[in-house]
Amino acid sequence: MPLETLLAVDGTHGLELFNSSAERENLRGDSSYVWDQCLERGQRLWGFATDDCHYPGYDINDAWTMVR
Repeated sequence: MPLETLLAVDGTHGLELFNSSAERENLRGDSSYVWDQCLERGQRLWGFATDDCHYPGYDINDAWTMVR
C-alpha cells in the first residue's frame, strides 16, 4: 500500500512490519520503513509482528517473534 494511502485512512491502529511470504514472492516483506515514515508524520501506529505460516512447507521458519 502506498504511504499516502495509509496516511489518508482514519482509524488505523497498526502495521505488520514483516511478512515472510511477501518477502519470498516479491522482496517487499519489510514494512518497517513505512512505519518510520508514518511516525515521522505524526501518525501513531503500533508495529505488529507475528510468526505465521501461509503455505506449509514453503514459508515455515522464515520469521519469528522474540521478546526480551
